[in-house]
Amino acid sequence: YQRRVHGGRGLFAAVDIPAGAVLLEESPLVASQGLANRALCAVCTRCLRFVGSVRCQLDLLTEDQTLRTLSIEETARTVSGPGSSFLSEIVRCQWGCGELYCSQQCRDEDQARHRWLCVAQVSSAEAPLYRFKLHAMETNPVFLQCGLLVAEVLSHSTDEESLMAAMRPFLTLKHELWWEVAAGESDPSLSSILRDLCATAVELLRGAFLEAAYCKEKESLHGALDRLLTVDFMGRLVGTIVQNGVSLPLENPLAALIRDQPEQAANGFSEATLKKLNAARGRRNEGHGDDDGDEDDEDITLDDILEDPNSAIPELDGSGLFLITSMINHSCVPNVSTSFPGRGREPLKLNVVTNRDIRAGEEIFFSYIEDEDNLDTAERQESLRDYGFQCACQRCIEEPMSE
Repeated sequence: YQRRVHGGRGLFAAVDIPAGAVLLEESPLVASQGLANRALCAVCTRCLRFVGSVRCQLDLLTEDQTLRTLSIEETARTVSGPGSSFLSEIVRCQWGCGELYCSQQCRDEDQARHRWLCVAQVSSAEAPLYRFKLHAMETNPVFLQCGLLVAEVLSHSTDEESLMAAMRPFLTLKHELWWEVAAGESDPSLSSILRDLCATAVELLRGAFLEAAYCKEKESLHGALDRLLTVDFMGRLVGTIVQNGVSLPLENPLAALIRDQPEQAANGFSEATLKKLNAARGRRNEGHGDDDGDEDDEDITLDDILEDPNSAIPELDGSGLFLITSMINHSCVPNVSTSFPGRGREPLKLNVVTNRDIRAGEEIFFSYIEDEDNLDTAERQESLRDYGFQCACQRCIEEPMSE
């Protein structure tokens, strides 16, 4: 990681690296599932591994089970291996809030962080924690990831010096104020609105942490939060996640099993199952106001499922912050790409894989935008606007800007 000739920092190859090499495997600093996705995929709160069984994942989609009632059928435990129906145990939050884990170990590792944000430990809808989560859902879900990050830091210590030391890794990342990145100088009214949203999030999160603190922690926590949890800090934390976060489109093991074992899948999707699957999709679309008659409202057939399982079966939708990967700059002609090994059956890790041979001293680039090959220069620049820069890669320089 070093300074670039044209300013800023970047990640450079120290040696020659061949195409197809795994340059980096990294676990996230923080990662979470998207709110709307929680009813579609049952995953571990800590490591985002799919939990239960393939049948459990299907039962969520048909609404035969909910996250609260999810249980593993005994037959799923009889076969193990990459192509089995069994994914992991289902372990629930010890305080009863409804969060799920893939193992007792994951729950134990998450306990110190989760206790700061567990809604089962508050009794009133007026409690700061409830109001913070509602504020985030109504305005910007990134606030929830900010809460997770601060709770992760609090899980190690509540004294001021330790908290500030634990936050240093985040400060190595690009951390511009959210309202300056999103609104810029051209829209001061929007900038003021976004800053006010951060101020409300800070007030509620601070109240939530103080309520969750043990008596012996409260005195030291007051001073630490006064210094750490400021409006500008929240603005920079949101900016860090917005500008450095990686989307996590992880394939559902149900879709993988259908693709790998189509004959078995065809026998498992009865007419009654398809009917329940389509009825549940219809109810979810109505709940989201999707009544414009697009193709998402059309019933899924068995042929649709077998032909393209990933279009028919929802994937895990989430985002994560990866420290080293976040140091990689953008190019519309990337020389590396990201992938997620484990097929949803293992704790979340991100691989950075080379697209071509890379020579020693060459900077590492990946694309911050999806489907960049099919976007023209103007569309790519618009997609990058929230990152706070205008791309000047070779492709953007050489391709004319469309009218």
